[in-house]
Amino acid sequence: MVDQGSGSSARLLGTPVHPPLTDVPIGAMAITAVLDVASAAGSGHTWAREVYRAGTFALMIGTAVLIVAIATGLADRSRTTSAGSEARSKVNVHALLMAAVGVVAVADILLRRQGYGDARHTPAAVLVVTVVLLVLTVAGGALGGKLVYRIGLGVSPGAGVDAPQAVTGAVVGEESADR
Repeated sequence: MVDQGSGSSARLLGTPVHPPLTDVPIGAMAITAVLDVASAAGSGHTWAREVYRAGTFALMIGTAVLIVAIATGLADRSRTTSAGSEARSKVNVHALLMAAVGVVAVADILLRRQGYGDARHTPAAVLVVTVVLLVLTVAGGALGGKLVYRIGLGVSPGAGVDAPQAVTGAVVGEESADR
């Protein structure tokens, strides 16, 4: 069943807010991992501390935006999927993965700030948590992308480059969840 209703409950200038917000945490987690690896590799150099701190800053920004992205995603969940549908269960898995990303990100920040606030480079424990965080982020982001590109979640059936408004809050039911 497809509902041609008002669409996403979180919209800005007629466009859903959740999809573009997701780019920031995904990019920030990737940047954090790259900076942490660089800092750990440069452990004997004075610049390693600043690179570690830059990774921490990127992680904090990404986590703050992640919280907003999770909130807008949850607001969209009930508007874009039918209760009990396969699409809803896939959205729930995506939401749980991204909640796990949030928990690990906060743990990473706390570890950095309280356990290793004065570190001269990325400590091994922080690097391990950051790699776990990146893996969870990629898995959650990939599932979110699959919800849009394979299932068509939130995309109007008439969407295309010539469509007047390609993104709507279409409700995806059981019959279209296997696309």
